[in-house]
Amino acid sequence: NLQVEMNESQHVMISYQWDVQPMMLQVRNKLKENKFKVWIDVDRVEGSILSAMADAVENASVVVVAMSEKYKNSNPCRTEAEYAYKLQKPIVPLLLDESYKPDGWLGALVGMQMYFNFSDASLFEANCPKMIKTISSKVYKQPEKN
Repeated sequence: NLQVEMNESQHVMISYQWDVQPMMLQVRNKLKENKFKVWIDVDRVEGSILSAMADAVENASVVVVAMSEKYKNSNPCRTEAEYAYKLQKPIVPLLLDESYKPDGWLGALVGMQMYFNFSDASLFEANCPKMIKTISSKVYKQPEKN
């Protein structure tokens, strides 16, 4: 297990469309097992959803984006992802729909980044270690805030 020292206020944010929640809860659990602090809406949203989302993005050291056609077509998902992009947060894309090829605004957001295929439960165990390694490398590369 990788030991990760994260700033007390920072976390890995999981941005997803609700249809893939069971898989993203598994991702959350795996990240927590690896000592990451994780923000996911089911654990943390109180009060204004927009305000909670903004705080989550602002305090994220990394944003995990669960890509699918439904994610791309969801206004709240787009708001989260574009805000993360605007704040230059490192983004780790996961593919949650085998037939989806990132296009439109989501294609532009992830660009040429390698993504991890989580479209099937059988791929979860195979791709989790690679995802965790990538998240770790991005957490450590965060510039210090003055």
